[in-house]
Amino acid sequence: MPSLSESGMTLVEVLIATLLFVGGGGALLFGMHYAMIHADYLRQVQVATNMAQGRLEELESMPFDSLTTQAGTMTFGLPGDPAAIRATQVQAVTPNLMDLHVAVCWRHRRRQIGEMNGATACQDSGDAGWWVDSPAMVSTRVARRD
Repeated sequence: MPSLSESGMTLVEVLIATLLFVGGGGALLFGMHYAMIHADYLRQVQVATNMAQGRLEELESMPFDSLTTQAGTMTFGLPGDPAAIRATQVQAVTPNLMDLHVAVCWRHRRRQIGEMNGATACQDSGDAGWWVDSPAMVSTRVARRD
């Protein structure tokens, strides 16, 4: 049977246990904080992708000949976020075939998501051809339906 002097924890053991508990709790809170930031970012990516898909469907429903007048880049603001920009590009592949690309660029926590030209346009920053690097971009190829 241990004596009374051997039956407790020393001050060093209590301090080490406290440091481990506080350190583990802090790491858990830190992880939760970043998980919430990433969840917010992924929500924004999903909203932007849905908007890009909606714009692409609008373009697909237009008559083929009117798409040729849409060639170039068009920008549209996203609702509720004046800094978020949506760009559309129509490229003629052949007289009877066109590529449609819709990309979304925005700002998240003072970071620029996608290629932006300042705060006013979602625009390619130098790749060959028109291809905006964005996590929210949809493309399709449409053919003349006669």
